[in-house]
Amino acid sequence: MSRGLAKGTGIGKGHGGNTLNLPLIREMTMTPVLKAGMVPGTHSYKAGKITIFLSRNPVTQAYHLSLAHPDRYPTWDEVAYVRYALIPDDAFMVMALPSQKDYINFHNFCFQMHEIPGDVWNG
Repeated sequence: MSRGLAKGTGIGKGHGGNTLNLPLIREMTMTPVLKAGMVPGTHSYKAGKITIFLSRNPVTQAYHLSLAHPDRYPTWDEVAYVRYALIPDDAFMVMALPSQKDYINFHNFCFQMHEIPGDVWNG
């Protein structure tokens, strides 16, 4: 299911990572209880042990990606692999750390990525 990512290559120029052993991404069916707590239209995926949720803001259509592994943080190669497999290349995704008062942790090994306008980054 990966879009533009060859097996066994690194991700990005100069990156020597290993995508050779990354698991296939499969879309899953969400239970009604889980679906009830999600943004309408959220998709659920699995890649090996990694659970993935992909949604879009109903107003701005910005992407939001959540990936979690049950007993460790996802590796950089796993994060990049999922991002490029599921989200169009021209989307500008970030992982942000909010202020401590706004920080909420629902899962110990979960990363969140949010789309921001590219011109915000490029100034």
